Amino acid sequence: MPLLYFLNDQQQWQMLDSKIDLKKELIIATTEQPELFILVAYQPDSWLGRATWYHYRKCLCAASRDYPKGTKLKVTNINNNKSVIVKINDYGPEKWTKNLIDLDAVAFKKISSLRAGVINVKIEKIP
Repeated sequence: MPLLYFLNDQQQWQMLDSKIDLKKELIIATTEQPELFILVAYQPDSWLGRATWYHYRKCLCAASRDYPKGTKLKVTNINNNKSVIVKINDYGPEKWTKNLIDLDAVAFKKISSLRAGVINVKIEKIP
């Protein structure tokens, strides 16, 4: 997940309040200063993207192309802040779908209605 920092008057990096627009693939921040040095940093093993659901094994499990089978992830719906812990047990979704993860229907229902179909989520790897 990207974080923005700017170089303040004391030449120290300070976090800049920002919001992420997943649909437009933008990070938005406002400041009163006409010029800034900005740093974009990423938290390791923390990603923002889209999640879908599918009927698989009626479990708290998911499919990922980025994490190996057996990996545990915390998936948070960024619209309502509800979270679920899932275990990766399948491969997918394909990259062309632009979806980050496919949740089993049981896991998806913990954070959203199945009627939503596709939701914006934050994914964090659990050590």
